[in-house]
Amino acid sequence: MAALAGISWPFRKERRGLPVPAVGIDVIRSTLIALLVTRRRSRVMRPNVGTSLQNFIFEVQGPVLVALVQKEISDAISQQIPNITIVDLPIREDGNKLIVNVVYSVFGVLDETGDIEMQR
Repeated sequence: MAALAGISWPFRKERRGLPVPAVGIDVIRSTLIALLVTRRRSRVMRPNVGTSLQNFIFEVQGPVLVALVQKEISDAISQQIPNITIVDLPIREDGNKLIVNVVYSVFGVLDETGDIEMQR
């Protein structure tokens, strides 16, 4: 596996004012989270980057919404970050929030995003 390097997500600065770096699997995790929170068609010259999760914000909660969110996330990851293999994509409802945890594998290394809250 080639050494991966990038900028951590969420963006923050070191004491010297430089961005905090991300290395190895942290680069993939940062890229994945950035993909999920980016609205599709919001990037100039790259309209397919991101997801359309914001379109579900006023939908009725239930198993249909969970299935739609799972499909949107899995489609976006498979199209935009092809070196990630989704192992599990549990989504649970907590009041007016959906809590997503992407469990994935990269180059045979298992990792997960941790809980990402999607609130109305």
